[in-house]
Amino acid sequence: MKSNHHKFIYLLILCFSLSAYSQQDKKETVFITKNDSVTTPPKEEFLYRQLALSVPIIGNRYYDPDLDDDGTQWYDVVMPDGVSAHLGYGLHYHSWVTLALNAGIDYTGRHKLVNAPVYASLMLNPHFGDDHSLILQGGYGYSFAIGRGSLSGTYQKYRLGIGFDDSYALFIEVNVNQFPLHGDPYAAYFNVGIMAFEFL
Repeated sequence: MKSNHHKFIYLLILCFSLSAYSQQDKKETVFITKNDSVTTPPKEEFLYRQLALSVPIIGNRYYDPDLDDDGTQWYDVVMPDGVSAHLGYGLHYHSWVTLALNAGIDYTGRHKLVNAPVYASLMLNPHFGDDHSLILQGGYGYSFAIGRGSLSGTYQKYRLGIGFDDSYALFIEVNVNQFPLHGDPYAAYFNVGIMAFEFL
């Protein structure tokens, strides 16, 4: 009877020991959460477009300094001679270099010419200061005179301007249509204008 009593006590001690051990060895449940709001890196921008409006400027053939009693003004010496609108679309590299395909329509009164140039252009846009840049642009392509039969020829454009906020620029430019017109071997004109551009 005494041995049974001892066995019962040992069995109880063993049960308590196993119970305590199992509680100490119990592992904690760990929950791993996943953050679904991972920010993706911004998409690289490389597209470019521009719209340029300009006016050809010529000397005022009717200006006579001998008849000027009030002093010469700039608008007495030069005068507008038409209108020009060009649209371009292409690629850019960090908004410093652009390569674009362009098309436009030009009208000049002196030459009585309406022509449609189609050309490729390369623009350098080096920045200085906080919001300013220097615009250097050259274009080369082909120009088609409208209403002049098969009159056409190569086309060149050279533009210099000041850009503001990478959004618009004021410029001067020289355009050359290399086809004969009114006895001249080519039709060239000097423009001043404004250009709006956007880096997409």
